[in-house]
Amino acid sequence: MMNFEDMARLDAILIKAIQDAQEASNRTDQLLGQQAFGWMKSPKMKLQAIRGFGGKKPQQLRLTDFINLCEALGLSWQEEVKKAMKALKA
Repeated sequence: MMNFEDMARLDAILIKAIQDAQEASNRTDQLLGQQAFGWMKSPKMKLQAIRGFGGKKPQQLRLTDFINLCEALGLSWQEEVKKAMKALKA
């Protein structure tokens, strides 16, 4: 079972994987936000809130948000979670 610190580390690892994939695909926050959260009023701000911006702490990562981001980037969310759990235990 994970404690609070482990949960925060896991979120950080998963967010880093999303950021790396975003950079590799040359997608702006606007484009990725629109692809993952297109129904929202401000999809770019949703993406920035997940990562943390302007000195603000990152939002706690919701599984459904992570799945949407992975699908938008063509990633397997299951594989990304497996890799993150391995990294957490290392």
